[in-house]
Amino acid sequence: MNRSKSTEGFFLLDAVISLFVVSVIIIEIFVFVLNIGGAAVKTTRQINESINLRNRSAVELFEY
Repeated sequence: MNRSKSTEGFFLLDAVISLFVVSVIIIEIFVFVLNIGGAAVKTTRQINESINLRNRSAVELFEY
């Protein structure tokens, strides 16, 4: 198949653009997963703090 120079350049540009789009999508997915992980850690920390507060108040009740 004998292609001219212009279509060859277009195919190269198309490949570069698609590679860029795929890399951006992968980065977006990675950032999304990191955000979910950060939120999970934050909520776990909040749950632990509320449990600690409940335990502390229960101990104070028994001390009186």
